[in-house]
Amino acid sequence: GQTGSGKTFTMCGGKGNYTTDRGIIPRALGCIFAAIDERPDGVRYSVSMSMVEIYKEVGYDLLAKAAGHGAKRRLPTVSVALKGGSSVLHGARHVAVASEEDGVGQYFLGDLNRTVAETPHNMASSRSHCVCTIFIEASDPSAAVVRTSKVQIVDLAGSERLNPTQQGSQNKKDLMKEAVAINLSLHHLSVVIGALNDGSKLVPYRNS
Repeated sequence: GQTGSGKTFTMCGGKGNYTTDRGIIPRALGCIFAAIDERPDGVRYSVSMSMVEIYKEVGYDLLAKAAGHGAKRRLPTVSVALKGGSSVLHGARHVAVASEEDGVGQYFLGDLNRTVAETPHNMASSRSHCVCTIFIEASDPSAAVVRTSKVQIVDLAGSERLNPTQQGSQNKKDLMKEAVAINLSLHHLSVVIGALNDGSKLVPYRNS
């Protein structure tokens, strides 16, 4: 979707009234802990989460304790590596959360650390993609089994049409660089999705 179409509002919620404008991420945290509370099966559950921002092709840990709001140079960087055929994030903190309130508190910290800017199309435009991952571990003492799962929710930054004859991000150097990076990454994402849908043997994950 284009910038300003409501993607971040849908995924993250509104800034004015959290009670009525909860997004998918805080709602997912609430659903997970509600489901855990309803299970009287003796299984022990532990929940943790991470939040990573992809800003101009570089990953940053949004849950870093020493992060300064809006200062990306103070956020630890995150890299991706392949381990056993799976993608693994290095540098992203896994923060344990004991309740919905704990999880929402960590989410708010990550949301505050995201890069936003005012553009001609949006007063608070997300200038990065955000990947929120919720990890769940279920330990069953009676069966001596530990099961793990995760939920990943992505808030994509919006595409922008950089028309030199209209008002837009192309009128400011920094916004222009951000918009170019966003558009390029969204293009590469669409190519990956197309390759997966076509069953292609070569999926260009590393293009972005």
